[in-house]
Amino acid sequence: MEKTKGRVAACQKVVDDINAKLGKTRKECISLSVAIKTATRNHKICQDKIKNLEIEIEESVKKLMDLKEQKETFEQEGNKLLTEMDDLADVILQKETEKLELKEKQPDISGNKTNSRSKKLEKEQKLEACLKQINDHQNSIINYKKKIKELKIHEVPGKPLVELKTYSLEEITAVEMDRLQYEVSVKEQNLSEKAPNLAVLAEYKEKTDLFIQRTNELEDVTLHRNKARQFLEEVRQTRLSEFLDGYSIITHKLKEMYQMLTLGGDAELELVDSLDPFSEGIVFSIGQKMPSLLLYHCDPICLN
Repeated sequence: MEKTKGRVAACQKVVDDINAKLGKTRKECISLSVAIKTATRNHKICQDKIKNLEIEIEESVKKLMDLKEQKETFEQEGNKLLTEMDDLADVILQKETEKLELKEKQPDISGNKTNSRSKKLEKEQKLEACLKQINDHQNSIINYKKKIKELKIHEVPGKPLVELKTYSLEEITAVEMDRLQYEVSVKEQNLSEKAPNLAVLAEYKEKTDLFIQRTNELEDVTLHRNKARQFLEEVRQTRLSEFLDGYSIITHKLKEMYQMLTLGGDAELELVDSLDPFSEGIVFSIGQKMPSLLLYHCDPICLN
């Protein structure tokens, strides 16, 4: 009897150790559940911010396309001014030639000296006007070149980099100046009203890196949770296996001891639920030589 009590105490100690591990595992599962809910909430917040950033990026891309069109307009106008400068240079050369021809004819037309002087003055005035116009166009070309150099294309994540196009002389001459000037004025007004916030691109990259980091953290937490579940299931199976082994030994010894004490009596331990012995407990039944049968029920709490 003392030997059996010692085995029962050893089994009870094993059961207590398993219960302690099970309680610790439950606490870890609760902590992991809280961490998973926090990660899910942060993931949703990041998705909302990413949607807002994508909207801002689309607006920035539209503004960049407008800037590209404005640059192309400036280049076209600059090339047109270069063409006009070449034409004016030809005019100046022609006027100089005419001036030389008039000087050569001056001795022969002394009678028309006054008329020639008037024409000369008129030609000189036209020449000065042409030179002034050339100077103005040269200054305009310098200003437009400066503006073109200041234009910068910003890289947008997920979008191909658009290069600034250089137009040929034929393409520039085919442009309608009135329509082009109108479009330039409209785009300048739109650009002044809607200044693009290019800093949002850097913020988008930062938020994307943070989202990837949080996703990796969520995967790590999920992996730890699955390992904890697997460990809990293994502990449950081990607990059930050890309990059934101890139960078989105790039942066999109990029947032998009871038969020895009662000289032929019968006593037996039976599981109420053989699939889950910890839910309903066990029943201790005693069968005597008389027809009566004594039953003793063990609370499942005692088994835990």
